[in-house]
Amino acid sequence: MTYSRLAIQVLKRSHYFQSGTWSPRIYLDAEDDDFDPHYDEELEGRYAGEYSDSDSDDDDDDDVSYNLNSVVTHQPKALSHTKENGDLDMLKIRNMTGDDVDFAARLAVEAFQEKYEWTAGKNNIEDVIELTRSSLSNCPDVYRRRFIAIHEGEPAGVISLILKNDIKPTIECCDACSKLGLCRAICVLHMLRVLTHSPTKTVECYIDHLCVEKNLRNKGIGTQLLKYAENEAKQWKCGKMLLWCHAENRARSLYKRNGYHVIHTQDGRCYTYGTFGRRKLCKMEKLI
Repeated sequence: MTYSRLAIQVLKRSHYFQSGTWSPRIYLDAEDDDFDPHYDEELEGRYAGEYSDSDSDDDDDDDVSYNLNSVVTHQPKALSHTKENGDLDMLKIRNMTGDDVDFAARLAVEAFQEKYEWTAGKNNIEDVIELTRSSLSNCPDVYRRRFIAIHEGEPAGVISLILKNDIKPTIECCDACSKLGLCRAICVLHMLRVLTHSPTKTVECYIDHLCVEKNLRNKGIGTQLLKYAENEAKQWKCGKMLLWCHAENRARSLYKRNGYHVIHTQDGRCYTYGTFGRRKLCKMEKLI
């Protein structure tokens, strides 16, 4: 097949994905503290409930009592949770503020570094972090949907949620071109367009990403962020949590233990593989 014919097939597939039964606008790696980019699990042909759980040190799925009175226009109260095993003396979770922009931008890029290296190149990661930082600084409206975990006085993790019609931070095309060059800027902007998902129903809450500092993983921080987010979603009158992740993502075991189920699998083939180096995708949900 010639390159021109191959390009036509890619464009047709892109149109099918956007107009058919599946949209490519998904954040494919809602990560947690279990994430291992080298995790090798055979997932060919597996669907909801058919995959086995993975070993993990994140076993703190104890029930946690919350007393939250937050609504969309309020900043929620910080949550404190003391773990009996001593791994976390005191974990606090609160809304993101402008002071957290540097941390949130760096962690979001580092957690998905393989994808950014695929599109922007290994030597341009710092530029991508700066572009992400700028996009967050220019869009403070998203802070109400992002929550920061504080461990021993330092930020340790972040979870980002999206509801229907929410404003989302965007990277300016001119800024991206000036830092990455035209070709890489187009690749990065296209990847972010594909990975950014918005729920189609008001009762749905989408987990855009869940990231924990590498040196603090396997301590239960990802689990507590997830539970906190679910309680916040209830305050926003949501009845369902959604996320997409790539099929080899070990983080699926965390979601499964917390009541999430695979409801759909998708092979993105050349479209998603060419965009960020992944083919097999899983959509998970939980009723709350």
